[in-house]
Amino acid sequence: MGRGARDLPTPASGQTRRSHTAATVVDLSYGGLRLRLRQPPAEPSHDVQPVALPAVELAVHARTVWTGPADRARSWWYGLELDEPDPETNRAWRAFVDVAS
Repeated sequence: MGRGARDLPTPASGQTRRSHTAATVVDLSYGGLRLRLRQPPAEPSHDVQPVALPAVELAVHARTVWTGPADRARSWWYGLELDEPDPETNRAWRAFVDVAS
C-alpha cells in the first residue's frame, strides 16, 4: 500500500467501524488501510465514507477500492483508499501510521 505499509501483529491490530460494521485493521499506510470483516455487506459502496478507529479516537474518510474473500470466504478483505479533505486529520492519520507500523 505504499510508504508505511506493514502487517500489524495481532495485538496491535485495531478495531474500526465502517458503515456500522465492526472490522479489524490488518494493514495500513499513509494512503489507506486494509480491513478484515466477518462477512461482506450486501453491496460495497465506493463512495467516500467515514471510518472510525475508536481505540485511538481517530476518524478519517475513505473509499473502498477493492474487496475479496479471505480464509476460504469465512472473512472478507476490504482495501480502502484515504480520501480525507481535512489537513489536520491527515496529519493525525500519518502520525497514527508512523506509531502503528
